[in-house]
Amino acid sequence: MKTSFRTVAAIAAFCATMLASGAAMAASTTTNLSVTANVVSSCSVNSTTTLAFGAIAAGTLPINNNGSVTFTCSSGTPWFVTANNGSNASGSQPRMVSSGQYLSYNIYSDNGRTTAFPTALGTLGSGNTGGTGTGGQQTVTVYGQVPSQLLPPAGTYTDTVTLTINW
Repeated sequence: MKTSFRTVAAIAAFCATMLASGAAMAASTTTNLSVTANVVSSCSVNSTTTLAFGAIAAGTLPINNNGSVTFTCSSGTPWFVTANNGSNASGSQPRMVSSGQYLSYNIYSDNGRTTAFPTALGTLGSGNTGGTGTGGQQTVTVYGQVPSQLLPPAGTYTDTVTLTINW
């Protein structure tokens, strides 16, 4: 039993030492950690919807439809959207192409289709083509029209317009 008593005494001594050292670590100090971030003026495109005119038959022109671009700009960032005249333009006239044949169309910044969509900075359209970032998603609608014209041969006509978000 002496061995057991010695073992118990050693364990008790060890626990007393640990408790004493824990009491010695009861003091503390504090410091501050700096946290920083630099939010920059920026915009990013979230999505686009196709400006699709659908089936065009004789006697149905003009045909109107809409497309859009949805983007996010940091809060307070001024933005402005411009468009080029597409991949198949003749001068400033946007055109869709199919097998070397063309179908003219126009894009506008307003639902009444009276103001051409801006193609250069500083020419604010009458629609929502410029503004200030909110930090959330914002959408600019592109109003399109295939005007009255002689219809080209049947086919699927396409074009690509580049929209640029400037900030």
